[in-house]
Amino acid sequence: MSRKTSKFITILIAYVFLFSVPLCLNASNSNNLLSIIQAERSHDYYSWSELDSNKNSDGLMDGYIIKKIIVKDWDLKKVNLKSSNFLNITLNGLINLDKKQCRDIAFDNQNLQSFENAFLQAFNAWQIHCKNKKITKKSQINFDNNLKAIDPNFSNFIDFNKLSYFYFNQKKDEFINLYSQINFENSQFISINFRKIIFLKKILKEYNIDSSNLELFINKYYALLGDQRVDKYYKILSYQQLVFEQAYQLSNYYKTLERYENSLAILSVLSELDPDNNDHYLIDKYQIMLSLTKNQKVFNLLNTFNSKLEILNFMKHKLFLEYASSFNINKEDVMNYYNSLNNISDPDFQLNLAFEVSSFLYATEDLEQSISFLENCCFKMIQETQSIEYIFRYGALLEESKRTSEAEEFILKSIEYSGDNPSPIILNYLAYLWIEMDKNFETAENMLVKAVSETEANNGAILDSLGWLYFKKNNFDIAEKWIHSAYLLEPAEPEIIDHLSQVYKEQGRNKEAQYLDAKILNFHKNYFRFEEVQNRNYEN
Repeated sequence: MSRKTSKFITILIAYVFLFSVPLCLNASNSNNLLSIIQAERSHDYYSWSELDSNKNSDGLMDGYIIKKIIVKDWDLKKVNLKSSNFLNITLNGLINLDKKQCRDIAFDNQNLQSFENAFLQAFNAWQIHCKNKKITKKSQINFDNNLKAIDPNFSNFIDFNKLSYFYFNQKKDEFINLYSQINFENSQFISINFRKIIFLKKILKEYNIDSSNLELFINKYYALLGDQRVDKYYKILSYQQLVFEQAYQLSNYYKTLERYENSLAILSVLSELDPDNNDHYLIDKYQIMLSLTKNQKVFNLLNTFNSKLEILNFMKHKLFLEYASSFNINKEDVMNYYNSLNNISDPDFQLNLAFEVSSFLYATEDLEQSISFLENCCFKMIQETQSIEYIFRYGALLEESKRTSEAEEFILKSIEYSGDNPSPIILNYLAYLWIEMDKNFETAENMLVKAVSETEANNGAILDSLGWLYFKKNNFDIAEKWIHSAYLLEPAEPEIIDHLSQVYKEQGRNKEAQYLDAKILNFHKNYFRFEEVQNRNYEN
């Protein structure tokens, strides 16, 4: 399409939009309409709801109703979404299931994502159970036929539903037989999470079945399965709650794909249909909404959230402290909030929240207050923790504060605790610290080569560190190779620009070096080496 054609179409769309709006709109109504459009674009549903002028209109569109569901301004008992898109039929299906209405959800579109199709087939398989309370040969064949339409890459998801079907129908022998045939080491891990695994482990314990194969699977894919601390409190007590869990997983997929309205709509419906797990859905919902838009109403809802589960209250406190500066909460109120949390028994939770306060102080006050707070409240905990994250974060703060020898100690400790697979980010951090200290070049080089390999040469900071190591060793041609690659990945990062400039200067390429210096002087006035760049001498 040519630029001229594109411009014509843009004008045409604007023209159609303009004349589709009633001509009687005054400036106030026009501004209100623009505000509603902006709220929709930014997923700011509570602002959208407050601007809404159609609260009592009949025959409202499905998109309008879904937004109302998200802000809990709609009676789910009266919901009957008309459009035949996948989200609508899913929401209708969940609501019908809660009413004990055993109805399949029909969807003919073949363009579903694999995870959507998996949910659709599993949902319909469980409607067969809903209609036939006692298992029969026919009902089991129908159940299995639905699952056969699921992508084979979801094999664990398929097996899990079959095992659950036998369990809810008190078919222990069939359960044991199927479980014995599953080779978890060779099976796919897609669409399995700790909520399902914990439910399965409960059944194995109840049936006195060895779970060692399942434990091997968990250990292999632990990092991909989610947060066991949270998921172990999720309740699956019936086939309906099993379906709700799979809708929860569907919501998580949508969140990953940034289809936020779909994710929030499912979470909102589940929070009303499943009171046993209500708090799980709500805390996820608030987290998504705060990440999208800083709406005071959402922050207030988070602040009034209170769960019987310590882990979910911890997540509430973490979100409050994380977003406090966005809602202009002052230092005194943040400190009072943190000091009021004296009922948290888990030291790991306490330390996590302390680092959130430290981050708040860093952003709103200064680095020294951030470090001072941590050392006054939690230094012993930092020394004793086994958490790689907290040890590294404290070390990084020390390094930034020029307490280099102490920083080195803590960052080394975080690598030691990492075992055979330290994070490339931590390897890079310590290696660069050593480079700046002009020490341990050989070890630093080995660490950076490993970090480059593990990140597939796709991390600008790591490539720059390796290049800067070669610069310090006066190997300017190899330094240029790595730092220029870093510059291509991150052309706006001032430290990378500065390093490449210094390489060019050493190579006698002064015009190119001065061009890069000018980028820093014009666009990066807060760069910590700004004065050094400003005073750089090219006469020789």
